[in-house]
Amino acid sequence: MATLLREQCDMNTKQRYSDIDGEPMRLFDPIEGYQKLPLLSLEESVEPLSDLIDDLPRRVWMAKENCQERRDSLTEDEAAAICLYTMEWKSRHRSLYYQLNETLRSKERAQLINVWLPYLKLVLTVLYKLPSVKQLVWRGTKVDLSGSYKRGKKYPW
Repeated sequence: MATLLREQCDMNTKQRYSDIDGEPMRLFDPIEGYQKLPLLSLEESVEPLSDLIDDLPRRVWMAKENCQERRDSLTEDEAAAICLYTMEWKSRHRSLYYQLNETLRSKERAQLINVWLPYLKLVLTVLYKLPSVKQLVWRGTKVDLSGSYKRGKKYPW
């Protein structure tokens, strides 16, 4: 699945994984409210985001076009929801993933999250469908973060 999405989605990986400096270094309350929402199509789930994210209808169309020939058990909407999250807009600050991550990291998250709930319902439904894999994952960055972390302490990520 990850390989397929990597092949299908145009990503700029140089900047994608360098937003680590925005990590809040603390736990937040769990996100609630999406669990009882109906599962919507990708178009319906991102409708509340249309005022926040530029060029969303075209990006949704692109994601769905790129996910028509899948080799997995996900529906087109499910695969496209993940693809949409991985897409890089020309200005990365306008990208869906960036806007969502900013909302999730915000101190005002409880007030800002409601418009994201239908999309989160779809994305989290997809993630729960994927097989669980146990392996060590490394995250690289060109920034020296050693001063931000104390040895032996656990941090949420």
